[in-house]
Amino acid sequence: PSILPTKILETHNPTKAPTSTPSTLPSILPTKIPETNTPSKTPTSAPSALPSILPSISKKDMFIKKYKSVNKKHKDVTKVKPLFKVYIFDEKKSSLKNVDIVIAWNTTMANGKVKNGTSKPSTTKGKAGIATIKLPTQKKSTVMSVRPIYISRSGYQYNKKLNKKYDRCRLFTPKCPFVTLSFQD
Repeated sequence: PSILPTKILETHNPTKAPTSTPSTLPSILPTKIPETNTPSKTPTSAPSALPSILPSISKKDMFIKKYKSVNKKHKDVTKVKPLFKVYIFDEKKSSLKNVDIVIAWNTTMANGKVKNGTSKPSTTKGKAGIATIKLPTQKKSTVMSVRPIYISRSGYQYNKKLNKKYDRCRLFTPKCPFVTLSFQD
């Protein structure tokens, strides 16, 4: 199962070199245990592997059951305020509350310029497990592509292989990496 990263944005600058080299710290452990006539309670060798004290926790799968695009009216009749609703369910096909979701979006303007960004985090609510994501105001002639970049809930893992099938492929998988929204009347 695939798990989306917990960080939304991470920067890395490979050209920035370290300003100093690491120093070597002197060892505080003796290299030889002194011999004495009294028995030692300290083991003379370390165990080869420490036993795991953490229990293995298996997470339940969650997935996108469906989505819905809603165009709210804008005071400028040539524009809309798009909403993207995502329905999250667990492996037993029950809706899930308290799932955090972030959506990445991009649009190509009439002049060819591409705009992109990410939504503010949204959380699923109610019995239906719906997260409503507000997207930026768009002209009605605009087409927008959206895709989830973060889906998380404690005790669960996002499994995109369980997502709803549309047009013979599962949503937000390599074959269908995004959904295209159109804002025509």
